[in-house]
Amino acid sequence: MKLKSTIIIVTIATTALTFSGCGANAMAAKDPSRIENPQNLKDVIAAEKKMAILAETDKKTTILMKSSVNDESIFYAQATNSLKAFDGYCKKQGGVTIYGKKAGDFLNNNTPAGISSAFLDTVLKDSYAEQGRRGMKSYLGWFECLSEVDGFRVDIKSSNLMSNPKYFTIHHDKAQEQGYAVLGFKNEFKEADISEIENYKFAPNVIAMMDGFCQAKGGDFFVQVPTTNGKALKAANFLMEFADPNSKKGYIVQKEGKMWCVDTENIKNEFTANVAPLKLQRSGSYRMTTNCDLIRGVNKSEMVRR
Repeated sequence: MKLKSTIIIVTIATTALTFSGCGANAMAAKDPSRIENPQNLKDVIAAEKKMAILAETDKKTTILMKSSVNDESIFYAQATNSLKAFDGYCKKQGGVTIYGKKAGDFLNNNTPAGISSAFLDTVLKDSYAEQGRRGMKSYLGWFECLSEVDGFRVDIKSSNLMSNPKYFTIHHDKAQEQGYAVLGFKNEFKEADISEIENYKFAPNVIAMMDGFCQAKGGDFFVQVPTTNGKALKAANFLMEFADPNSKKGYIVQKEGKMWCVDTENIKNEFTANVAPLKLQRSGSYRMTTNCDLIRGVNKSEMVRR
């Protein structure tokens, strides 16, 4: 049974998940009580209104910095807030904070007019001075926490934070607690029907959204596009590979492909999404409109799992 064809509009310059606000933060947290008392770095990220965890392994986490408008002062505020969050967690466990070259270059080159440079004049300069005292080479990424308790390194796919979306990859020194990825979507879609996905016509993170829906139904969500070499890849692995700073893979909306939700607890929740990009347009900002045709059911013979 074919569902109504859905046009998903992906705005390159404006990115937002479907939920926001304090209640949504609680949805995205594995344990809502940890919003006020974080026990690990993922709790800190879940508590941030503009950051979301998309994928995770024991020692690697993929996160998104969300923006709803294309405004340099908001971008700058989000960038500094992310650094402050990482900095605070690192120092709380007695670690040494290292601000990377990408973060320094962005902050130095993109401070909006009228915005105080106090952050640059204190925290950033102190970090560079500490690196000098320790005889350390500059970290080329975004942020590094040197800690025997829970050290980690954060990098960004692009040093240009004035573009969207903004994906970060965190490499952890020690194995991390699991169960945070797309948790907000999983909670949101727990009682939802497939037809409710059609309501999200503005869904830049359609893969994370559909992955959350599928996981909420006990299934697995797969992506198969040219950048996966014709193989069906689990959505979390696809997002993690795409967001890797060293990856040159394009996002799904730039290529034709298929996505599947399979092996759900109830077969009625399984579906196929045929994705085909339409013309890239410009009307104030670049937009990619993508036709995502949702069809109930899955032909597993089309899938070549990797």
